Amino acid sequence: MKKLDAHNQWLSAEEFCRGQLHSIPEFDVAAHYYDHRIGWPELIKSLRSLRGINIFDAQKEALQNDKWRTWVIRRINNDPACAKQAKAHIRQWGAAALIALPSVASNQYGQHDATP
Repeated sequence: MKKLDAHNQWLSAEEFCRGQLHSIPEFDVAAHYYDHRIGWPELIKSLRSLRGINIFDAQKEALQNDKWRTWVIRRINNDPACAKQAKAHIRQWGAAALIALPSVASNQYGQHDATP
């Protein structure tokens, strides 16, 4: 799949993902990565590189996207390893944590509800 860049030149999908468009503040990197099924680790690495920010700030920016926030919540609710990482994140960051696990035991499906 080819896309046009800011100068109306054709780019491959890979070139587009790595291209100069990511440096434009209005370009929603998180939405682009989600829509093209590029994974969470790649998104965080790209945000860190493109914005010159740390992991915490990259995750914070990524979680501002509703689709990624929903994806993260589902992962925490359905993957024990993700739930364990979420709990470690909360222990490390306390009140500044990017997510919260409510003290209510479970939802109607018997799963814990995580909220960013």
